Amino acid sequence: METEELEVLLACARESSQEAIGALVVHFTGPIVLLVNACLDPGLRGRLDAEEIAQEVLADFFTNVLNSESCPVAAALGAYL
Repeated sequence: METEELEVLLACARESSQEAIGALVVHFTGPIVLLVNACLDPGLRGRLDAEEIAQEVLADFFTNVLNSESCPVAAALGAYL
C-alpha cells in the first residue's frame, strides 16, 4: 500500500469510516500475524492464537492511538504496528 493511500485511509478512519477501518485491518492483519508467529515462544503457540493477538493490536490502535497525538504518520505506521 502506498503512503498516500495509507494517509487517506487513516484520515477516513479518524472520521469513523468503516470502509477505511476495514481496509486497514485487512492490510495489516496478515503482517501482524506473521510477526507474532515468528516471535511467539513455541511453548505458547498452543495456548495463544496469533490471529487473536493481531486483533488485540489493531483494536488497541483504533481505540487508543488513531486519534491521539502519538499516532504515527503513515510512513511509520507499519513499523508501529
